[in-house]
Amino acid sequence: MKFSIGKFFAWILVGFLLLGLLGFGITDVLVGRNSNTIAKVGKSKISAQEFARSFQQELRFYSQQLGKDISIDEAKSLGIPQVVLGKLINGKILESSLKRIGLSRGDLAVSEIILKDKTFHDLSGTFSKDIYKSAISRAGLKLNEYEDLIRNELSSSLLLGVQESSQIRNPFIVNLLAKYILEKRSGLAFTLDLSDTKNSYRIDTGEQKDFYQNNLETFRVPETSEISYAILSVKDMAEKIEIQDGEITQFYEDNISNIEREAAYNVDRMIFKLEAEALDSLKRITIGQTSFDELGQEKELSPEDLNLGFLRINEFEESAREQIESSEKGDIIGPLKSGLGYAIYRVNDFQPAFKPTIEELRDNIKTKLSYEKSYDRIDNIINDANEEIAAGANFEDLKKLGPFQQKELNYNSTATLPNYLENPEFKRFLASLEEYPSDILRLPNGSIITAKLENIRDSYIPEFDEIKDKIFDQLALERINQKLRTISESTQSDFSNSSLSAKPTLEEFKEEIFNDIDRSFSNATLTSEIVENVFKIEKKYGFYSNIVDGKLTLFQLTDILEFDETSELTKSIILKIQENLRSQIQNDIGYYFINSLRENVEIDVNSVAIDNILSRF
Repeated sequence: MKFSIGKFFAWILVGFLLLGLLGFGITDVLVGRNSNTIAKVGKSKISAQEFARSFQQELRFYSQQLGKDISIDEAKSLGIPQVVLGKLINGKILESSLKRIGLSRGDLAVSEIILKDKTFHDLSGTFSKDIYKSAISRAGLKLNEYEDLIRNELSSSLLLGVQESSQIRNPFIVNLLAKYILEKRSGLAFTLDLSDTKNSYRIDTGEQKDFYQNNLETFRVPETSEISYAILSVKDMAEKIEIQDGEITQFYEDNISNIEREAAYNVDRMIFKLEAEALDSLKRITIGQTSFDELGQEKELSPEDLNLGFLRINEFEESAREQIESSEKGDIIGPLKSGLGYAIYRVNDFQPAFKPTIEELRDNIKTKLSYEKSYDRIDNIINDANEEIAAGANFEDLKKLGPFQQKELNYNSTATLPNYLENPEFKRFLASLEEYPSDILRLPNGSIITAKLENIRDSYIPEFDEIKDKIFDQLALERINQKLRTISESTQSDFSNSSLSAKPTLEEFKEEIFNDIDRSFSNATLTSEIVENVFKIEKKYGFYSNIVDGKLTLFQLTDILEFDETSELTKSIILKIQENLRSQIQNDIGYYFINSLRENVEIDVNSVAIDNILSRF
């Protein structure tokens, strides 16, 4: 089972956001001013270039953390512009304090940081001045500007530095957190679904009426809005659009170079200065004395240092191409002479070439083009539809503009909306409706909708005859659930009274085996709620019973797998826990420290300049 670190460390990402806001409380907001200055912090200025560069860096960072490109709107909703501004302001406050007290780090400390930064290393793992100069230039900085940034960071660290907490040094706390995250459990899940047996129960009308009278308020229907609406979906519009063969051919010719893919190989590479050293290492791997990974660890190379990623055959050095192209997954090749020395390669994976014909892509291209045209046509319809509505058009009149469909909806606080309407903006839209067609609303899926309020039905309690089927189902489910509770207790007792080698046979149950599940696991059988309780079972062969809507899930714990302290995953997570604990403690101290520094610092922000910068992203 693949373990997802991301689920357990999402709070680390939030921590980074909070860090950027340390001491951030800006009351003076200016409009106008010099657009090249986005803020003044005392006598220091924050330039538009500084803000734009820092914002771009934060966007890249959070995009990498979240595994997707963040749009400008998403960045704003996450508060990233405020984070960037907060960090820059705090940096200027610290910079002024450092100058005032004359605290600074020397050239040696700055050079050590730069030399150790793997961003500036070549493939052999050595610092490259050319790569360094090129990278700093691409970032829009001069070398002395970048080195001053490093110096200020190091000096700020001195000012903010705190002794490592005993809580961080105490392995008990760290191991406890690692145990929580990495613990895995195995067991058997027995499920019994009797929800479809409701009709086998005999519940007389008198009992149903008594239940109804004793629980009247539970059957109350809230105030309900009766709504009619007309919707034009992207799909319906696309189905009305004809795509010509010439358009499909043109799209194929324009885009096939981006669609087709040459064969690619995922390869690890290890470089040796001497051929004899490479030959000896290959021999040790071949006879099983060591492995490729262990050899990498001996050379202090991480998996990221070794891996070249997926490369096309012509991207490999010429000496390696023929052997790599004829290799199979897992093959180790070499040593081969390269520009950096003697290389040993390991082939990890292979992606075959993908060169589809136009006929293979015809339907997909047709769908894509029709949907693109559908979006454009709907864009053009919106203004026309709003003008028609303003002129008194009804839903039927709108059909001349496009394939609008008329539908009805009864909406109240307990109603479930169709999936395509289930979003907060549409719910606000419903609350604003009046007795005539509304202006057009664009839904997140691209469809457009107009609606009107037909009637408001007061809250009421339905008559017994209206809901007698619902009452019967509810009473029947109560009896089924009670039966399942009895079965669960009896089954647990049978298991407890049996030897390990003679467990009872449960013919009515569906049985599933679950091995090594962690706290993030969930599926149709073991929901996240059940998994949470599985991890509360105190000892092996204990049970957790869950009964919902006529279905019993009975889980027996068979094994508890503690974390392996020697594994790379464990070491990585323990390191992250230590870093996060240290960061949290430093954040708390930093918050109070920076606030104390900024008490007498005047801060002015040019919000118009910031908005102008953000509009260009």
